[in-house]
Parts: sequence; structure tokens; C-alpha cells
Amino acid sequence: MSQDGPSTTGAPLAGASVETVVDLLNSMVAELLGQPIDPDDNYFTAGLDSAAVVRLHTLMVKRLELWVPVMGLFRRPTLRRTAEWLVEARAAVERDEATRNAPAPTTGQAPPAAGRPPGPALSRREIRAQIRRDGTTR
Repeated sequence: MSQDGPSTTGAPLAGASVETVVDLLNSMVAELLGQPIDPDDNYFTAGLDSAAVVRLHTLMVKRLELWVPVMGLFRRPTLRRTAEWLVEARAAVERDEATRNAPAPTTGQAPPAAGRPPGPALSRREIRAQIRRDGTTR
């Protein structure tokens, strides 16, 4: 973790199964509520309110070292659905890292991001499209 906040590597989730992530999330919920909840119960019927969901997001970002939008928890309001989403987000980070670390194309081949400069810079339109498509950004 950097001084400015968590990295976007999701290192604690590397190779973790959905059930492992459910257990991690449930331990965070237990800190907030004083007891774990059923992984398939809606956050709000299980006793969390909007403020508690935001606090859960804060704990997730710090401990799992993976930034995801807080609205994702409201769109996936169970521990199991959130865990599945986080595992998918971690896999996306791994794919991104593999793409960035791929060898440069040889002469005569088009660059992988043709039409865009190399690096993570995306236009607002591209970022919005990516969020709509899969709920995450780089």
C-alpha cells in the first residue's frame, strides 16, 4: 500500500476463490455489525444501512488493495455477488498487467492500442463505456 492509499493490484485477492473472498467480506461485516451475515442475504435486510455499506467499501479498499466503485456494492447487494465481482475485478487487473508487460510489437505490426497513445490514458467516453460494460475501470 502506498502512502496515498491502496494500490490497485488487489494483491490479497490473488488466486482467491469466491468463497474465500466471501469469508473475508463477512469478517469485515462482523466488525461493523458485531456478527457475520448469510452470504446470500441482501445487505439491507441483513442489518446494514447505506452508511454501513459505505464503511464496508472503505474497509474493502484498504484491506483488499483493490479500488472498486462504491456503487458496485449497491448494485450487488449480497456478500456472494460482491465477492464474485471482486474476483472478476482482480482477474481484470491481472489481464491489464499482462497486457502492459507484453513485449513491444515487432516492426510492421500495429500497436495493441492502435489510435491511442501507449499507457493508461483513456478518454472520458472510453472510461464511461468501460464502466457501463463491466462496472470497473483500470
